[in-house]
Amino acid sequence: MFEDLTNVFKTVLNLSHELMIVESSGKRTSVKEFFGDLDNFKTTKEHDALYEYFNFLDFETIKILQSIMYLGRDEDYDKDDTPQVIYDKNRKYFDEVIRWKTKEIEINQMLDKSPVLYKYLTNGFKILGIEI
Repeated sequence: MFEDLTNVFKTVLNLSHELMIVESSGKRTSVKEFFGDLDNFKTTKEHDALYEYFNFLDFETIKILQSIMYLGRDEDYDKDDTPQVIYDKNRKYFDEVIRWKTKEIEINQMLDKSPVLYKYLTNGFKILGIEI
């Protein structure tokens, strides 16, 4: 499953891991921490690198990544299902119930999860049996 995206997954994991390390050290990039003061909002180079990489990807790949991220976060799946069925059910939920917005909004949904984005993705890959 997703063999053609292995390099994308590796790159996103590496970039999100670097961002996690920087943010865990006290440098925050969350807009929420600067609420109302966007003139002073600053990002780190790690945040910018992940943002730029996400923008490089097509919207379908962003949807795949976000589906995996939320699966890893929520761990809401039937353990008796195959990885493909687990993904398909999760993705169907986003396609039909949550409904996708714009690529930009969905990218920001993932970036807002830092510094735990790496953890969520890693867990999602594990649930789906995707070895990175």
